[in-house]
Amino acid sequence: MLAIADRVARNSVALFVCLAGPLMATASQPGDVSLAFRDSVTGVTVTPASIVVDGEEYSSRMGAKGTVCLLLSAGDHSLSVSAWGYQDMRARLTPSPDGPLNHVVWLDPLAPPAEASTDALQLLAGHSEDRIAGLAGYIVDDLKGKPLPGVHIELSGLELATETDDRGFFSLSVPLAGGQPVPGNEAELCGLFGLTATRDGYGAYQRTNLFLATANTVLVRIRLRADEVVEDERGMLGRLPLLLLHDIKVAYLDEPPASAVPPAAESELAPREQTAPTSVRLGRSCSCRTCTEVEIISMETYVKRVLPAEWYASWHSNSLKAGAIAIRSYSGWYTYNPLSFYDICDNSCCQNYGTNTYTATNTAVDATAGIYLASSTRTIGRAEYSAENNNSPGCGDCYIENKPSDGVCLHDSVCCGATFNGHGRGLCQWGSQRWANTQGKDYTWILDHYYSAYGWTIQDLTQPAIPDAPTGVTASDGTYLDRVAVAWNASTGATGYQVWRATTNNSGSASQLAAPTVTSYDDTTAVSGTTYYYWVKATNSSGSSGFSISDSGYRATAVQAPTITEHPSSQTVCPATSATFSVTATTGAGTLSYQWQKDGSDLANDGHYSGVTTATLTVSDTQASDIGNYRCMVTNSAGSATSNQAALALRAVTAITQHPAGQRVCLGNTAQFTVAGTGSGTLSYQWQQNSVNLSNGGRFSGVTTAALTISDVSTSEITSYRCVVTALCGSATSATANLTLRAATRVTQQPASASVTRGTTVQFSIMAAGENTISYQWQKDGANLANGGRFSGVTAATLTIADVRSTDAGQYVCVATAECGTVPSEAATLTVAGPPPIPGDLDDDSDVDLSDYGLFQLCLGGSGQVIGDPDCLAADLDNDQDVDATDSSIFRQCFSGTNIDGDPLCTGL
Repeated sequence: MLAIADRVARNSVALFVCLAGPLMATASQPGDVSLAFRDSVTGVTVTPASIVVDGEEYSSRMGAKGTVCLLLSAGDHSLSVSAWGYQDMRARLTPSPDGPLNHVVWLDPLAPPAEASTDALQLLAGHSEDRIAGLAGYIVDDLKGKPLPGVHIELSGLELATETDDRGFFSLSVPLAGGQPVPGNEAELCGLFGLTATRDGYGAYQRTNLFLATANTVLVRIRLRADEVVEDERGMLGRLPLLLLHDIKVAYLDEPPASAVPPAAESELAPREQTAPTSVRLGRSCSCRTCTEVEIISMETYVKRVLPAEWYASWHSNSLKAGAIAIRSYSGWYTYNPLSFYDICDNSCCQNYGTNTYTATNTAVDATAGIYLASSTRTIGRAEYSAENNNSPGCGDCYIENKPSDGVCLHDSVCCGATFNGHGRGLCQWGSQRWANTQGKDYTWILDHYYSAYGWTIQDLTQPAIPDAPTGVTASDGTYLDRVAVAWNASTGATGYQVWRATTNNSGSASQLAAPTVTSYDDTTAVSGTTYYYWVKATNSSGSSGFSISDSGYRATAVQAPTITEHPSSQTVCPATSATFSVTATTGAGTLSYQWQKDGSDLANDGHYSGVTTATLTVSDTQASDIGNYRCMVTNSAGSATSNQAALALRAVTAITQHPAGQRVCLGNTAQFTVAGTGSGTLSYQWQQNSVNLSNGGRFSGVTTAALTISDVSTSEITSYRCVVTALCGSATSATANLTLRAATRVTQQPASASVTRGTTVQFSIMAAGENTISYQWQKDGANLANGGRFSGVTAATLTIADVRSTDAGQYVCVATAECGTVPSEAATLTVAGPPPIPGDLDDDSDVDLSDYGLFQLCLGGSGQVIGDPDCLAADLDNDQDVDATDSSIFRQCFSGTNIDGDPLCTGL
């Protein structure tokens, strides 16, 4: 065979420790069997709801490590496993005579996780022209069977890495523009990569030679352990036109004909009229066909894991479909002709089995589900195949001897010149690709071409599922003098039933009474005074279910007055809903009649009340008038019995007691709405914006509490809000509250620039608008001004500067402040006309004399002291924002004397 997955280190099944005691009696050759259960897509541990072996339920015996341990007698035993969200698994169990035997049961989910669907996985790879391969996988803890988040994934040769999410899932799109053409399908590119998975607390995991191809996504399954694990996937083995690996040994490709399993003779064929097997018992930890552990897996999942291990996953879809049917038929034959306590082995001595699946091979398997190669008597054929059958011994080039027993060579023109490789029997794998890819043949033609000599045709052997055991089995307790009436619920897919009876509650001692096709049976052979136990099995063409749960019953010996065995229970319900009261009574024989009462008065059926003369009373559309005590009188020919009273009470209706109030806030501030309500049970809250539910995040918090907070309010939040309050008795919606904005602070009239001469008066004015009172602060050249001297109105809308001096020239801005913020005006420029200022001329009389010195002395403040008086700004001769000793020295240098013009260029240096 064209073997793909040669494992150097396999994820072998863990050795399970039996925690439960022996569950079944031993026979001549007892054997310990342990069962563990896993999800076939993700690999996580699954806890079944039902584990039935030979009709007995054992799910309650599940051990702490998620395993069930059995001590089985020699021979085959039936296994049925059910788990919520998974397809039922039915299989055989056969204990090993050589010692304990571990089983892993792989359960298929009813629907794969969304991220593992074919459509989702294919999105990772795109189309052929995209030159991208998809890689996805699940990583679980090997011991605990739980998904592992935070596992770091790297792909060798590429700067690609990712981490698993909370589901243990990861995915990558891998560029393959520089890859090699896929052998036999040069339209696609492929490559071999190394994958590394690491996480603190676990040994490193490495997988080498992982085959990736364009327009195809591989789903890998990895189990991390405490120790390091290395797996080597030998890519596309065989004598191929282009080898992806150079150290492949011919021994890996296919066993030589001398050591291969001989073709099946007619006497080896399984019984006629076979149906499609639903599961495969796969031998694991094998040395050729000798295996020590078993995995139970559905047939279709098994084929999905074998096909990419035996075929190139990127070959033509018709080659893959032909391969899927051949693989399914080959394994199907072994389910009827098992090798040992397992059906088939997991290596090239049978068929190579891997853990990877690809979207292309999965699609081929799904498209051919349930289809086998079988004889005219519906006997599944042992459909062999090998890598290259051309030039089979005794046939020559362009011919193959695909069925050695008939001695006839088959002309296979597409394989001319190819080198023989494999045992040469059955389908030629390379030939199937050539016929599909270059000759346009579909899979039905390919299979007929290679297997018609065997007398096999393509047939759908899908079998109906064995029905589940019936539920709701009841047997009458002394109701009838002449019989015990047995009834049960119908089982889906059942065409008939078997009724079994025993005098003890042990199905092992039961005998079959009848095989009705309806869901009731009257046992007229029951003897008065004896209690019997009854079981029912459901049957169809595939077999019978296990035993149902038993119920006991007996014939009446005489009419007795009713006895109430179950009294009605008090009810507390929401208004406008329904309340139900039930009573159970028994009698020796005869028919029981019922009459329900409220507060001691008989009720009558009127739409509001129904079932008043049955065992169950229903009160519809409950109102306050229905509050009271209810009881039932049960009567037969021998007397009557009255039940205990049961009270009906109403819960409080959900209501709003305090509605949210409208809010006015400034832009960027925080707004909060609150609501209060009453109702039965715990109240839940959901705030809405414009009648649409909000969620926490961004500016919103507390959306599921009684107080909604909106932070950093923007114009997007200026709308209406309400809250839906929910409790046990419905929901109530609050009134709408509006969120509005307060007026923003803004300048409505800017100050105008001015040009004046020295000694005159100048004014700057602004107009501003905003929320509530507006305050003003005038600034010159970025520094706040203060009232005093020649400056007035510095905190008003109009600034006045008297006796303007040349030092007053500069930029004037007014900062307006209101409740919703502060805003500066545009700058207004003051220009002072006249000669340039003279350093030190503080009285502005063109000379620097003692008068100026007197003013300078008043301004002198010291180093680092802020200048408070605007008129003292001219005394800061070194422009360092203070008037100190340095300025005094400069002043002396610039001193000119009375009526002697000062020097405008004096620097004091």
